[in-house]
Amino acid sequence: MNVLSWVTSLKNSRLIYNLVRRTPLVYGPMKRRLSALALADGVARGEFTARRLARVLAWAGNTKYGKKHAGTAFAQWPVLEKQDLLGTEQDFLGRPSWLCVTAKTSGTTGTPLTTYRSLHSLLLEQIFIDYVVEHQGIDPRTMRTAILRCDAVIPRRPP
Repeated sequence: MNVLSWVTSLKNSRLIYNLVRRTPLVYGPMKRRLSALALADGVARGEFTARRLARVLAWAGNTKYGKKHAGTAFAQWPVLEKQDLLGTEQDFLGRPSWLCVTAKTSGTTGTPLTTYRSLHSLLLEQIFIDYVVEHQGIDPRTMRTAILRCDAVIPRRPP
């Protein structure tokens, strides 16, 4: 078996998929937190949001970009435009890029951005998907799914 077929078989393995997308030690606690938050009142949600924003800003303050704005109120941070991000995507990382999953945006403006996703963000995305699916009475671990992708088949010009 060559390396490419081995990697492909791993990607298609339900066990590997569930271990990555639903890491047992993290998935359960995060899912319970989401469920509790969904049932919380507006005050509790506001408090959660404030705590979470403080943590995110503290984390962001440790990035190359964030060090320029650390300690300032969130409302004072500048709005980022795409041209400010191009070529400086790694300035926004709080961990080495090799610990992240890389991807590209769709490039609808003609210039795709590189994105970096942590395992935490992948797990949270899966929890949100599972949460919605389960509320429709479907088991997300056994359902059949289709993944629709938008790959550039031919080069395109910006709109």
